[in-house]
Amino acid sequence: MSLRQWKLKEGNPKTAKEMLEKALTIRTAAFGKEHYKVAETYENLGDALQRSGDIKKACAAYSKALNIRLKYFRGVDDARETYERLVSVFPTSGRYWKTYIEQEVRK
Repeated sequence: MSLRQWKLKEGNPKTAKEMLEKALTIRTAAFGKEHYKVAETYENLGDALQRSGDIKKACAAYSKALNIRLKYFRGVDDARETYERLVSVFPTSGRYWKTYIEQEVRK
């Protein structure tokens, strides 16, 4: 279990968020802004933001992760987890469901 995961599990999303923002800066510098490791960090940041109650910023982080995954991997298989995070946070958002379903159909 990573320190970030432990912080989230222990109910400290603020500390996890701070750690993830630093990790995002480091990973972006190391790998570039469209690397899958940067997408993973955005997803984890979205989790921390969601748990801290900042749904709007969580959505933005998940959306960035999704865009990177779709560009990097070019398929829904590798972006499925991000889609599922988005629709779990916004279960009534037709926009995310529609995009998710369209990607699945194209597969």
